[in-house]
This record gives sequence, structure tokens and C-alpha cells, in this order.
Amino acid sequence: MFGVFYTQSEYSLLNNLIPVSKLVKLAKEKGYDFVSLADNNNLYGMYEFFKEAKKNDIKPIIGMKIDVNFEVFKTGFLIYVENDIGYSNLLKISSIINLESRDIEYEELVKYQEGLIIITSGLDSIIDQKISNNDLPEAYRILRKIKKDINDINVGLLLSNFNHEIMVAPTLVRMALEAEATILPIQKTSYEEANDKNHYLTLKKISGKNEEIDEGDLSFLNKEELTYRFSDYPFVFKNASIIAKSVTYEFKLPKLKLPKIDTKGMSSDKYLEKLAYEGLEKRLANGHEKPKEEYLERLKYELKVINNLNYPDYFLIIQDFVRYAKNQGILVGPGRGSGASSLVAYSLNITEVDPIKYNLLFERFLNPARLSMPDIDLDFPDDRRDEVIEYVRDKYGNEHIASIITFDTFQSNSSIRDIARTKNYSVGQTNQLIEGLRRGTLDFKDPEIKEIIDTSNIIINLPRHTGTHPAGIILSSENLSKIIPLQNGPQSFPQTQWNMTHLEELGFLKIDFLGIKNLTIIDDTVKLIQTRDPKFKLEEIGLDCKKTYELLQKGDTNGVFQLEQPGMQQTLRLISPTKFEDIVATLALYRPGPMANIPTYAERLKGKPYDKVNPILDEILDPTYGVIVYQEQIMQIANKFAGYSYAEADLLRRSITRKDFKTLKEDEVHFVESAAKLGRSKKLSKEIYDYIVKFADYGFNRAHSVSYATVTYQMAYLKANYFQEFAAVLLSNNIGNESLTKKYLDELLANGYELLPPEINVATNVYQIFGNAVMLPLTLVKSIGRETVRKFLETRGDEKFKDYNDFLLRTQGVFGDRNIENLIYASALDEFGLNKKTLKANQSRENLMYAAYLSSVITQKYEEEYHISELMELERQAYGFNIFQNEFSELINLRKKHKLVPLAESIKRSEFVVIAKVTNIKEITTKTNQKMAFVEIQDETTKIDVTVFTRLYQPFLEIRDSNVFVFKVKKNKYQNRDTFVAEEIKAFDI
Repeated sequence: MFGVFYTQSEYSLLNNLIPVSKLVKLAKEKGYDFVSLADNNNLYGMYEFFKEAKKNDIKPIIGMKIDVNFEVFKTGFLIYVENDIGYSNLLKISSIINLESRDIEYEELVKYQEGLIIITSGLDSIIDQKISNNDLPEAYRILRKIKKDINDINVGLLLSNFNHEIMVAPTLVRMALEAEATILPIQKTSYEEANDKNHYLTLKKISGKNEEIDEGDLSFLNKEELTYRFSDYPFVFKNASIIAKSVTYEFKLPKLKLPKIDTKGMSSDKYLEKLAYEGLEKRLANGHEKPKEEYLERLKYELKVINNLNYPDYFLIIQDFVRYAKNQGILVGPGRGSGASSLVAYSLNITEVDPIKYNLLFERFLNPARLSMPDIDLDFPDDRRDEVIEYVRDKYGNEHIASIITFDTFQSNSSIRDIARTKNYSVGQTNQLIEGLRRGTLDFKDPEIKEIIDTSNIIINLPRHTGTHPAGIILSSENLSKIIPLQNGPQSFPQTQWNMTHLEELGFLKIDFLGIKNLTIIDDTVKLIQTRDPKFKLEEIGLDCKKTYELLQKGDTNGVFQLEQPGMQQTLRLISPTKFEDIVATLALYRPGPMANIPTYAERLKGKPYDKVNPILDEILDPTYGVIVYQEQIMQIANKFAGYSYAEADLLRRSITRKDFKTLKEDEVHFVESAAKLGRSKKLSKEIYDYIVKFADYGFNRAHSVSYATVTYQMAYLKANYFQEFAAVLLSNNIGNESLTKKYLDELLANGYELLPPEINVATNVYQIFGNAVMLPLTLVKSIGRETVRKFLETRGDEKFKDYNDFLLRTQGVFGDRNIENLIYASALDEFGLNKKTLKANQSRENLMYAAYLSSVITQKYEEEYHISELMELERQAYGFNIFQNEFSELINLRKKHKLVPLAESIKRSEFVVIAKVTNIKEITTKTNQKMAFVEIQDETTKIDVTVFTRLYQPFLEIRDSNVFVFKVKKNKYQNRDTFVAEEIKAFDI
């Protein structure tokens, strides 16, 4: 068998240009009979390697390149799996390296040598290095020791480096023969062709490693080239063949079982059945629209499918940790994806969506005709998700749980930026390069530009670094470290070295624990509401709240899940939802493709007549006005029109969406034949099939849409009925996002609420409600982060600051000069009774050492404050934008002094008095040749037009030069809209 050792792949991160699939294909094309893989300290490519080798009919030999601590040296070895024991030992060595984050000790390698093929690795082998340094006695001593300790040590002969070939190889071969060690050919393979070397060296520079020594030619050599390279030592290939033939290890799918929970002495399937029926009885006790028999029949069917597919333990595990979460007061999302289609999940309180009520199809989730993994995704508040994961970890143990690795890959722009950085390009030069590529204006005659783009094209899609799947967790009853390679992850338990796709192909069941900020917002809002209304319960709100639908109809949905985009808000105004199903449909339609149907859907919803598709399908399509909105409708059509089972209908749905011409024709024939058995004509059947194909891409997962619509409705309800609490929590969850913060603060003001600065004796790290006002958090102030606020709150404790001196003294270890300056300009220290100019002048802590001897350390006091323009600029410095200091500041102060309310609040009344500025006057002449005007008035959030009739207009003109006015206004209705008439106008001079 022909081949070499030390071939590596893209998974030697930032050190190789060859994808695994290409590596195996090249080996086959270049005349190899076996192909080895030994990436640096990892087994990332192992599963893919075996899969590709089988596809290309070539023998795979899997291993790793490792660094070993030997005496006082570090030396390299290649270790490959020979048999099943060797695979077990390879996993043990991998765990030491990747779970303990250290190099392996030589004694450990000796301990775990059984079943492994161990080869010295050439340039970084201590033996080769000693020979290179002409320390031959030491080289021979080390070789003899290793030969004594490791039963079948092999000496790797590397000839890719010319100096190594001339200065080291002859002596190494002689020593190995004298020591009776087998010599094997090693050719480190890092790129495909010799002319790819510069691209490879650039990749290494991206990693931060510059080439210390020239490794020589690391290209993928064919059989003839290798034979020529090792022509002085032809016997090495015979040795390699013997070693390759000795390899008996074949990758087998691990026998996977989920952990068991306590089933009270019952089998898992019987215990699941018991819990499901008990849960369903409790659900139905609260009322149900459809007959109980329909629920019982569906539950029986689902349990049969789940048992036949051997998934009871999966449902029991999920039910267990969801129950734990709810018992701990952790909000659990209503459902996500097709999992909400399961009545078993609903009965176990895993989901909150009734699949019978909403006509959801179980086969969309778990199809008995197609071996597919169940996929129940769980949503939790993002600040409590980890509590649930830790519960699962504690229950089943560290050895039985793992997060899932991901690989972030080079993309076009990111690769160009990385490459340009190695050539010391400035950010500006790099941006010009990317823009030139986008516009097609690059000069490819420039050799450096050509090199950058050529390297970029080669490294695109190569893995750059590892990441972690944002939600996925796998569980096993087996110790995972004994069946798959693991490494450290970001959590308190291991991470897989194989990605999600490979794990699912191997049969691992993935459970997604998603941390959702919107659930955090809902949860925190509910808790805030309960401080004034302890009886409020989210689960008791109805789906028929008039105020909620009015909010949706106006598109007043800033901060509402799925509804914040301007395009979606426009869609809401067009559709004008009046019932929950309208929200479900809106979410399903607002996607590329189906968006084209939104105007049609909205017109038909509002009563526009339309041609029905076919009377047989009316029951299916009438709820969506003749438009296919959901994937489930395709399945229902196939079931009702052509007699498909729902399992068959799901296969049809999946097949059609692939748009393969041959498959489409085969599906059409089957559809027409099946429909014929029900007496449908061939012509009609073809029309219906074409209709399905036409709209197949537009259909959305209804179960997912119903689940999302539930969260959307809950947020809209909270905003419509408890706006102040909703806004305060929403803002607290968006600290750091300046544009959203400004938008939500403006909306809070527009709804008539007052904003308070973060008063130093009261403010915390979240927005707080005080009556009709909301106080800003300290974390909104620039340069003051969460950790600083945490320390500050510990310092403040229950003892308020008596004055400015006390504040400066007690916060010496918390706030620096810049922090204090920003607090001053953010109005956080106003309660000390000093203006900002005085606070700034006395900011220094130098005088604090004399504080005990002085009545005050205020050495400079200013009666006059900064000018408004200065205050505005300083506040922008503190917050990033203006909140309290603006052109309306004096107006706001006057309004507070006279105990009036903002314009936004005033216009809700039939008569009101407001303080406002005049921003525009539109004068008109009446039929009696007298002057009147429409006057635009405005405060800090709201603008309205007020009609000023002749009686008031002339006196108003005489005081027009004033800055601020008091308007007494009466509200009228004209053509179904509000109009405003001035009854009295007075001027304020400020």
C-alpha cells in the first residue's frame, strides 16, 4: 500500500490550505492507497475524513500531531490509530491536551501507547534537532531511550527541507537502523501545489507566526514525486505499506443512548405516556374549542410514533428541565419551530401552543416515514438560560454533556483585511482595496494587489478559528470523552471537536437552549408590573385585547418582538390586525418572496372578492384568503386532495422545495395517480400540483409562526397596557445601544412621561419608575460601565451622600476624574445644590485631606451657570446625545414651575393649557377680509397645529417676538380627526 505520513488539513488552523475533502481526493488522484491525517493537537476533521475516504474508496489512517514534554525538551510526534484500543488511547491523549489545556508529558505518551502508531515528526523532533546541532551522542541516547520505552517507535524521515535532507537524514537513518527502529516516510503537506507556498506563508503570518526556518516544499506530492524524493531510501515505502496494512481500526457509529431520568420504576415509554395523559387532562380542564376525542386520538398517535422511534427519553429529559425552570420562576418561551406541533410537548408543558386549536401537524415535527431527529428548541430569558444548563450539567454530570463547536471561516472582505494587515496596509488603504474589488476597478497588473486577491480566493471558506454553537447541547448516557474528541468550551463542561452537522449525522440528539433578550424583557416587565399589581399574571392575558390591536394597527411597535422594522410597521398598518391569526399570518408573510402577497392578503382580509382556487381546498385556504401562507397548508392540500398521509405529505413538501426537475416530475406523477384514486381528473390534479409548486417556497412553518406570534402579542400587550414599565425594562435591556436608547427615550417623552437624571443617591444600573417619571441609570453615562456601577452601589450602600464633599471622599476608589466630570454634566450631582460650573471647579480631590478641618472644601463658587449652548455640548459629552439640555430646557422648567403637563399628555384632554414654542405661522384671509392663522406649536416631543381666529390673532402678533407662550386650547373633531382651537394666548419672556 502506497502513501506517506504527516498529511494535514485545513483543521491545522491557520497552518494549512487544504480542505479535508480535497485532501482525500488528491490522495486518490495522486496514486495513494492510504491517506493519513494528523492535524495539530486536534481531531476536528476526523469524522469528515473517514466519510470522504469511504466515498473515494481509499484507506484512512487517523491521528494527531502532538507536542510532548520530554525531559527538559519539547519534541514532536505523530500518533495514529492502529486499532480500537488505539482510538481509545488517542481520545485520552486528546483529552489531556484539549481539556487540560497543556502539552502531554512523555510518561503519559508511554502510558497510552498501546494500539497507536507513534512516529517522530522530523524538523521539530528533538532527535533531528540534536543531529542538526551535531550532538550525535545525545541524539542517539534519546533515540535508544524512546525505543526502550515505546514498543513500536517509528522514526519519521522528512526530506522536504534541503538542509535537513543533506545534514540530518543520513545520520538519522543510520542511527535508526542501528537502534532497529522502523523508518517511515513523512511529508508534511500544507498546500496543494508548490506555487501555493507564498499563500501558505501569508496564512501563517495572519496567525501571528512568522517562518523561523524554511520548512521547504510542503506541497501535495504524487506517487512519482514521492518515489523520486525518497529515492535514496526506497525501503521506507515498504515499511509504510506494512504499517498501513496493520491498521485495523474502522470508524463505527457510536452506540448512543440518552441519559435516563427517574421513571418511578416504569419503562420510559410508559412513564412518558402517564405524564402526557395527566398533563393533557390538566390542559383540557381549562377549556378547549375542539372535541376531547380529537385530542386523545392525536396524543395516542404521537406517543406511538415517539415510542417506535425510541425517543421517549428525549421528551422526558426536556420535560424535566423545563419543569425545573418553571419551578424556579424562569420564564420559558411558548415554543419555537416545528416542536410546537407536538401535542405530547404541549401536554408535558414543554410548549404553550395548543397544536389542535391552531391546526398544527405533528408530521411537520416528527415524520414516521422519514428518519429525522426530533428538534425541540427551548427559549429562556438570556440572563437565566445558564441556570437551566447548569441544572442539566449537575443532574447528568460533566462527562455526559457537551456544547457544540463551530468554525468561523474566512470570507471575502475579512480575508482581504487579514492579508492586507500582514503587508502593513493602513485601514484606509485596505478599505480602498475592498471598494476597488467591489467596483471592479482594481489594477491586477500590480503584483501586490494580485497576490492579495489570489491569496484571498484560496483561503476563503477555510476555518479561521473555533466558536461555540449559540444554543446547542448534546447529552449521552455514555462518558462522551470515551466516544468522541472533546475540548474546553466557554462553559463549565466540555465542548465537542465535531460540528453540529457531523454530530447529527452520527445520531447525536441536540437540544437547543436559547437565551432570548425579548423573554428577559417580558419577564422583567411582568415583575415590575407585579410590584404595583401583585395579581397580574402573563398567562391570564387574553388574545382579544382591544388596546393591543389598536397599537398594532398604528404600527406603534418599537421594541416589540419581530415588529420593529419600519417595513413591518408599514405592513401592520396595511393589514390592520384585529385578531391573533392576523399576527400569525403577518409574521409568516413578512419575508422575502411572500412579501409580494401582502397587498393581496390585506385587500382580501378587508373584504375584496377573489377567485377561489378549488372548492375542495376552500377549508384549507379560506383562513388565509386563498393565499398559501404556511407549509402545513401544502401538506393539508396533498392530504385532502390526493389522499396522502401527513407523513407522505411532509415528504412531498420537502421534495418540492428542493426544485429538482427530475424529482418534481416524479412527484407530479405520484400526486396525479394518488388523486385519481379519489376520483380527481388528471387535468385538475396537474393544476393543483402546479399551484403547490408555485407557492411551495412561500410557505412558512406555521408552528413557528404561531409560537413567535405568541411572544409578539405578549410584548405588544405589555406595551399597550403597561407602557411605562415596558419602556423602562426595554431601555434597561438596551443600555449601550445609543440609537435605540434615544429612540425609546423620545417615545417615552412623547407618551407624556418625564425623564429624571440619574440622581447619585438614588440611581442604579437600571431605569427606575417614580410616579409619572423614569429615572435614568448610571450606566447610561459615558465612561461608567456595569462593573464601576457595581462597585459604586457597594460603596453607597444604605448611606446616602450628605454633600459633594462626602461624595468625593467616599468614591475615591470608584470614580476617576473623567467619571465625575461626566456625572456632573449628566445632571447626576444636581441634588447637592450646586450648579455644574461650581461642581466642575471643585472636582479635584486634593483638598479632601483637609476636609476634617474645614466646614467646606468648596473653594470656588459660581452664581452664574454655563450658557445653554455650553450645557448642551457638555451633556452630549456625558450621554452621547441631549436629554435634559436642549432648546426647550427653559420651557420645561417653566412647565414644572407652573405644574403643567407636556403637550403629548395634554392633547388627550378636551381642553388644556400648555407651554409651547411657536415654530410656524400660516396666515390666511377670511371671506370678510380679516386675518387669522394656523399656528404650529411645539414642545420637546410633540408638535400640533392650532387654529387662531381673528379675535386672538392680532393680539398674538403683538407678542410674537416672545420665546415661549402659554396656550389655552380646546379640542374639536373635524372629518374624524382631532383639531385644536386657541382660546387664549399669553407670552412668557425668558
